[in-house]
Amino acid sequence: MTLLIRALAHSLSGMWRRRLHTRFTRVLTAAPLGALVGVLTIGAAPASASGQVVASTFGPDDSFNRVVGGAVFQERFLAQSFVYTGSSGFELFQIRLGLFRAGADISVQFLSGAAISTAALLESWSLPSSFSRGAEIATFTSMMGNVLQTGATYWVAVSSTTPRTEGAVLWMHNDQGFSGRWRALPPEGWVYEDFISLAYDVSARPTAVPEPETGALLLASILILGYVGARRRRSIET
Repeated sequence: MTLLIRALAHSLSGMWRRRLHTRFTRVLTAAPLGALVGVLTIGAAPASASGQVVASTFGPDDSFNRVVGGAVFQERFLAQSFVYTGSSGFELFQIRLGLFRAGADISVQFLSGAAISTAALLESWSLPSSFSRGAEIATFTSMMGNVLQTGATYWVAVSSTTPRTEGAVLWMHNDQGFSGRWRALPPEGWVYEDFISLAYDVSARPTAVPEPETGALLLASILILGYVGARRRRSIET
């Protein structure tokens, strides 16, 4: 019995070492950016290639207006909202924005709530002003896995701390005729604008299901710890 327990413990130890090595390698190579956590990629494949699009203003082949957009700077933020109408069991996968950045930092937030002024921050990503590029699609991949609730209102907001005199971000307009967006401009706060919507999409994927072996490993670990603890107690008593 003792030999069997030792063999099982050795096998589990090796499995856990391999799992930890794999997970740490993924973390170290992911290079996350953001106020919470997030990953940004430029010119990535369409979200539908790896997730299900649940809100979008992009046109065919991810088209959007590459000339005109809404300016974002230190005192002017922009946001788009959508109501999730999909089924339960899905989590946020990616947010993609049509952006033009010119010498300004940028922060992208994903929020939940009936009103943007009181919405709760779920996840955010940030880029310094050194990331200045032309008009293109920037892809922000979720690392938090926030589960989307059917019927809930979600917000995608873009802000910057760079003064207008030093740079700006353009959140490009859509080219499909969609209208309606939100703007924050002190001192009036967030207001709705019946104006051209901004180019974006949001995709979701099924929530992760724990691997069957995970529960077995946990149970085996508990049994081994219980066995070792019992032996120690017997040794102390004798």
